[in-house]
Amino acid sequence: MFPPQIPELRAIFMLVGTIYGCVLDGEKYPGRVEHVCLMGGQGYVDMCGPRGYITDLMSDSEWRTTYTLHRRYKDTMLQHYAGKFEQLSIEQGGQGGLGNPAHRLSALWFNRDVGLGDDQAAAFFRGVCREMRQTTDEDGGPDHTLYQPGSMKELTMGFAYES
Repeated sequence: MFPPQIPELRAIFMLVGTIYGCVLDGEKYPGRVEHVCLMGGQGYVDMCGPRGYITDLMSDSEWRTTYTLHRRYKDTMLQHYAGKFEQLSIEQGGQGGLGNPAHRLSALWFNRDVGLGDDQAAAFFRGVCREMRQTTDEDGGPDHTLYQPGSMKELTMGFAYES
């Protein structure tokens, strides 16, 4: 980057970069993370829309064009959670039993419309958001670890938090 004849400039560059990267920017990072990721954070509103009937009344097309964080999905993560929802469905009796909501969520990913391109994960995200809001009083967050592993609350809140 710098010619070897000017080691002082490299030292100054490293000092300035370290001060900015570790000290100044470090002061902003926790505030951004806490505002977005903790229980009821803004990130869940950005992902799912606001809690309430207004979001529920939107058509699927309106929802996926309004709340677009689903477009940054990682297919391996969605595949993992869809498999967990299917496993929960089987444990609770399959399609016809108590596991129906879990089966419905897994089907939203496994039977997705790949023709939607970047929007193919929208139905899965929306389904998880709806189920999370039906089973919890607050969105996502690290508190998903307080629930029984593999339970609907743990999976929906964990998915939202990880997303």
